[in-house]
Amino acid sequence: MNIDEFWQTIDSVNSESDGDMDRKCELLKHRLNGLNEQALLDFINHFDSVDVGAYT
Repeated sequence: MNIDEFWQTIDSVNSESDGDMDRKCELLKHRLNGLNEQALLDFINHFDSVDVGAYT
């Protein structure tokens, strides 16, 4: 998963959840469960990177 695919996933679950955080979490969980191991590791790495970047 590249960074564009990461953001597409985030944008998609955000749009589909209609602002409902519980729904957003369930959608993201469903999407992540469908990924292969490498794509999941890539997602985690991208998430960690943008999370750290948000606090700098």
